[in-house]
Amino acid sequence: MKAKLDKDGDGVPDAVESVMAKAREAAAAAKAKLSDLKASLDKDGDGMPDALEKLGEQTRHAIEQAKAKAAEMAKAAQEKLGKKPPENA
Repeated sequence: MKAKLDKDGDGVPDAVESVMAKAREAAAAAKAKLSDLKASLDKDGDGMPDALEKLGEQTRHAIEQAKAKAAEMAKAAQEKLGKKPPENA
């Protein structure tokens, strides 16, 4: 019976060897696909997805705008209250 399952005589059934070979091929294909996906997300190759970089830049810009608007509103409020606005505003 064992001789039927292991024709090459290496101690591992041929069906298992076949499945393992297919699994190795699938793993290699998955690695290649993952590499392609990473490359498509990070076109400049700096290790960070380009969309995330853009989102970070947009966030920093929005924060700067919010700070400027807050300073402007604080200055306007001070003027309405008749107080002298702070020097650094």
